[in-house]
Amino acid sequence: MKFKKLMIPLLVIAFAWPAWPAEIMGARYPAPSPDGKRIAFSYYGDVWAVNAAGGRAERLTTNPAYESRPYWSPDGRTIAFVTDRWGNDDICIMPADGMDPPKRLTYYSNYDALYGWTPDGQALIFAAQRSTIRPVLYEIARSGGTPRIFLNFEAYNICFVTDGKTVYFERGGADWWRRRYKGGSDQDIWRKTLPDGRSERITDYQGRDAYPMYSRLDGKLYFVSDRSPDIVSNIWRMNPDGSDAEQMTFERDDVHYPRISFDGSLITFECFDEICTYDVATRQVTRPKIYVTEDYSEQPFSFDDFTGNASEFALSPTETELAFVVHGDIFIMQLKENKPEKIVQVTKTSYVEKDVAWHPQKEMLVYVSNEDGDMDICTIEPQNEKEFYEDLVFKSRKILDTQNTEYKPKFSPDGEMIAYLKNHGELHVMHNNGAQIGKLCPDNDALWIDWSPDSKWITFSRTTLGWREDVFVVHADGKEAPVNISNHPNDDYHPMWSQDGRRIAFASRDAVGNLWMKYVFLLKEDEERDREYWEKTDSDTIEVAANVFIDFDNIGDRIHTVTQVRGGYNRVAQSPDGKQFAIHSDNLSSDDIWTVDWLGKELKRVTNTNVDPKMFSVTRDRKRIHYLTKRGNLFMADIASVQSQPLSFNVEIGIDKVAERDQIFKEAWWALQDGFYDSG
Repeated sequence: MKFKKLMIPLLVIAFAWPAWPAEIMGARYPAPSPDGKRIAFSYYGDVWAVNAAGGRAERLTTNPAYESRPYWSPDGRTIAFVTDRWGNDDICIMPADGMDPPKRLTYYSNYDALYGWTPDGQALIFAAQRSTIRPVLYEIARSGGTPRIFLNFEAYNICFVTDGKTVYFERGGADWWRRRYKGGSDQDIWRKTLPDGRSERITDYQGRDAYPMYSRLDGKLYFVSDRSPDIVSNIWRMNPDGSDAEQMTFERDDVHYPRISFDGSLITFECFDEICTYDVATRQVTRPKIYVTEDYSEQPFSFDDFTGNASEFALSPTETELAFVVHGDIFIMQLKENKPEKIVQVTKTSYVEKDVAWHPQKEMLVYVSNEDGDMDICTIEPQNEKEFYEDLVFKSRKILDTQNTEYKPKFSPDGEMIAYLKNHGELHVMHNNGAQIGKLCPDNDALWIDWSPDSKWITFSRTTLGWREDVFVVHADGKEAPVNISNHPNDDYHPMWSQDGRRIAFASRDAVGNLWMKYVFLLKEDEERDREYWEKTDSDTIEVAANVFIDFDNIGDRIHTVTQVRGGYNRVAQSPDGKQFAIHSDNLSSDDIWTVDWLGKELKRVTNTNVDPKMFSVTRDRKRIHYLTKRGNLFMADIASVQSQPLSFNVEIGIDKVAERDQIFKEAWWALQDGFYDSG
């Protein structure tokens, strides 16, 4: 009985107690109240307010739109902010306690950048580009109405001195991350006496001086600068005339969006993912712990339908299945009589899978996955059935798990090895179980790779000079140095080995819009045979070469041009036997797919609707082309009739928004880590 009496109040407390507040990360645009005791900020697209010492924040707006850049009125009763509720950024005001809905002040179709209030609290200052070539500062009454030009020149981050007649502002449009930028757009601080006084530049540092903030507490002008030896943007202060500048904060990460309270006692700013405060009197920086009771403003998990937006595809060796990627997940489409039948989702993750390729004999795919923040190589195969499209459960295995980025894996024709690229284009080969064979090229700029039909050689293109690539051949065991077989001033790329092992075809382009399809004979004896010989031996059955031999002497003299079209760095493809080429060309001012046979006959436009293909492949019988449009739709084109039919799909994908945002962060970090150029 006592137990029942105790349980009832405990259950009441459990269900009545709100969700546990969480400490926030990533809040933006902090703004102190006039007395420095409160902070307004933007978080999850809404405006919030909290005590300056930290604690639990109060949400002031709850609109689905994005709202930011709050500013307190000098009397502390009103908060102005920017919102995109009506499609572009406009200015609203609302009571600081959030008791009444916001009131819209601006209605123009361009962006309005809010910079705060006038000292009397009767108007707001903002920048906009309306009737002028460059943005200028406008003033609008808190009651609304037509804005009037406040300063008729470009200026940013204006602040007022106590008398309301002197203003400081920033000029120069260089981005903050261009540290110590020297040039016409470097940021400096200026001073002007209203209404018609002369503008005077008070800082002339070759770098960044921005965000002027006048303190009524000590009469100093605070600002952000990267003039310290570590070139990190921190808060500095100086006399109102620009003299005696001294550094006040010493953050290791840049200070962003600082603002000062009306009484000049407190400065708030962003630093990395935190809101920070600087006490003008004590010169102390604090990081208040701010908590909010969070709930999802949207469904954290949903099922979305996709009928397009595929990012890549790969046709199986049997041409009865087509693997494609949508929203980072892999799907398999059964092809029956060249039409789509069953479609099955093979991977169901919140991270990216891409660079899909088929095993030459097994029902298996190799691909790369961003599961742990870098690209690793994995394989996947059906667990219970012979074909992917008949199964519901699949076995995946990570065969290469490193902290590096591996991509574009490709099985050798015998299925025993995998060639792939690493980091910035290192060409590597490994056994199909992940055991390394080695790096095949000393340079780190390979872009396209293909295997010889006997699995003993690899052809690849790499950048040799500027944007120009050349085609190389290297033995798969890596014991000999790669040989340049094109060695031409043009950009020679995307090499492809013919099934009989006797030719390597490749694309070649110049800098003025010409694109050639070329090939090179690997044997001198083939070069000596005339066209009549090749036309007689041109049959539908081509044997796969058991051993490939190459005469490297004067191999550049055995390069032949198949055809020339208009195009840039466009994709090309060939039938497995190497006797039919497909080319993305902008001939006739339309981005379409053209075909031509290897002897240069029958140059033909196969698509005519400006499909702008992302990728395509040619079937074994040289009769059809599968292609992916720029919009992510799959098609199959019949070369003879030049008719295309859609390979339609409608797939449902479960979207875990929380997990995907975590993945977005990982991808951003991966891109920065792999792609950022560090000259040191």
